[in-house]
Amino acid sequence: MNGMIRPAYEDDVAAVVAVHRASFPGFFLTSLGPRFLATFYAGLVRRELGILLVAVRDGEVVGFVGGSPDQRRFYRSLVRRHGARLALAVLPALVRHPASAGRVLRGRERLHADHDPPSTPACLMSLAVDPAVQAHGYGEALVRAFDVEVRRRGGAGYVLTTDAVDNDAVNAFYLRLGLVRTRTSVTREGRALHEYTRRWTDEGVPS
Repeated sequence: MNGMIRPAYEDDVAAVVAVHRASFPGFFLTSLGPRFLATFYAGLVRRELGILLVAVRDGEVVGFVGGSPDQRRFYRSLVRRHGARLALAVLPALVRHPASAGRVLRGRERLHADHDPPSTPACLMSLAVDPAVQAHGYGEALVRAFDVEVRRRGGAGYVLTTDAVDNDAVNAFYLRLGLVRTRTSVTREGRALHEYTRRWTDEGVPS
């Protein structure tokens, strides 16, 4: 890998959004628009419960990893502080695609649900590398740096989800890095998702 991994600054948010949109065309979050993505990723920078790390090559952001040591508390804090901004950012997407409203509302309902607590509250929410520089080790370096940051904040591990179908390379990537596939679920829209878990033993070694 030619570059460095560092914490993101607010000035990096526009570049992070650009990498996200290039990496995830056609995905639901991408469809909510760049203003929504900018508010979300800025929240990871500003909020105490947010983690956003970037891979930088020749002074340019070429990848990022984002998450939280407590996903549910992070989202609740983000909605409480920036709910109006998020709603305005999402509105144009809902006008273009009214069917998306159900997914947005279900996501909001999950924020306030107290049942089915996760096995670990920490979550790796988003990982992306500019398609132009993939296969250069940035993804692995970002995951390793995320591991370190979650442990630094006292986390016992974290979870992540990714598509189960037509996503062989990404699933193999997480397995190669030692994450454990813990379950598979299907959303109401019929999207199959694999959940992966990273945990550390008492000796501090990933398990």
